[in-house]
Amino acid sequence: PSGGGASVSYKEVNTTPYQILSTDSFLGVSTLAGTMMLSLNDNAVVNQNLKIMDAKGNSSINRINIFGNIANPNNLAVLSTLNVGSSPCECAITPNGKYAYIINGNSNNVTIIKDLDTFTPSVLKTIAVGQVPYDVKITPNGNFVYICNNDSNNVTVIKDASTSNPTVLRTLTVGSNPQVLLISPDGSNVYVLCPAAKRVYFLYMASSSPQVGIYITTGEAPISMATSPDGNFLYILNHDSNSVTVIKDAFTSPAFLTTINVGINPYSIKFTPD
Repeated sequence: PSGGGASVSYKEVNTTPYQILSTDSFLGVSTLAGTMMLSLNDNAVVNQNLKIMDAKGNSSINRINIFGNIANPNNLAVLSTLNVGSSPCECAITPNGKYAYIINGNSNNVTIIKDLDTFTPSVLKTIAVGQVPYDVKITPNGNFVYICNNDSNNVTVIKDASTSNPTVLRTLTVGSNPQVLLISPDGSNVYVLCPAAKRVYFLYMASSSPQVGIYITTGEAPISMATSPDGNFLYILNHDSNSVTVIKDAFTSPAFLTTINVGINPYSIKFTPD
């Protein structure tokens, strides 16, 4: 569609499109044939997560095609094709734009791509994590990667994430089926949402090592969460109980504040910048 001076171009793919992912610098479409086309802006510095939609459970997607020249979508140029693990389901990029962490849901590992800010990206290494990794987040300083593993009920923490030698620092046990991660604005706390357990776990740093703190009970089927812009309040969306759980003092001494009833089957929650 087009209007108001804007236009949308398209490029054909070789089979049924399966998922779409994007950032300010990337645009990609994966297909059921196992190809993920990833478009790279050659002048951009990547500083946010790639969101890969609806890939969990599909083991046929196991390659990434990296494209250049996104500024002119009618002339995309293939840079390289990179093999990753089975069923890549989420991806996060370090703040310096040099490394991507792609979690592979069916092969229980994370593929790390280096030189992402150049025209010669390549696979740096693959690191084993827990069973069925489900979400991945990187701290704002780029030092740590957190990966929640749905079937092993734990969180893998990788250190030195923005370097050429990332390694597993710790594996932290949390509640049943951790599926959603959120990092506080200052990077000091990590919140882990466990829908099956109806709990949110609070992870914190102590002597440069992540620790498991308290957990707080939520409503039924919590599926999404967000912090207030100042980071003091954590809001958790409960899909099956049609409510929002509000946590106060999320930075320091998290505690249940209140429950707000909302409409039927809420699915996502966001804050305005103010």
